[in-house]
Amino acid sequence: MKKILDHADSQIECLLLCTNGSFFDESQIPLMLFKSIITLASKYNIPTIEFEAHYLDVSSEKLNMIQEILCDKHILIEMGLESVNPLYQDNIIMKNIDLPAYEQTINLIQQYGFEVEVNIMVGLPFLNHKEQIEDAHNTIIWAFAHQCKVVLFPINIKPYTVLMQMYRKGLY
Repeated sequence: MKKILDHADSQIECLLLCTNGSFFDESQIPLMLFKSIITLASKYNIPTIEFEAHYLDVSSEKLNMIQEILCDKHILIEMGLESVNPLYQDNIIMKNIDLPAYEQTINLIQQYGFEVEVNIMVGLPFLNHKEQIEDAHNTIIWAFAHQCKVVLFPINIKPYTVLMQMYRKGLY
């Protein structure tokens, strides 16, 4: 990370710290490594630091650490939400997000003065076009009502995937 940041060609406006899961998950980023990474990030003139996190991994301990070490940075915490419809959450996405617990995590993050960004899927399989748009719209409205920024993730049909097979058979 130091080598990359030291050799950046131009000013870095935002550093996104992410994994293929949750930067806050201690089985992916142990606490000592977490602290080392944010300490290193604090030494650079990067105005915004963004973290990818799962809502169940966010803790006061880590938020305190971020607040102490990155006190002069704009902080964003990005979390997957996908949809606020529990039926779609449980049966299509299989993420089973507990919305009241998710809201508590949003509130906790915002109490530290950090911004929350939520990822929303557009084009869920098994829904018709109207249902897909309504679901994305409802989820965006929910996110804005909770003072969250929104990142839209349109579903892509890629070769050699179940979604491509569904598309070929007229199911998507």
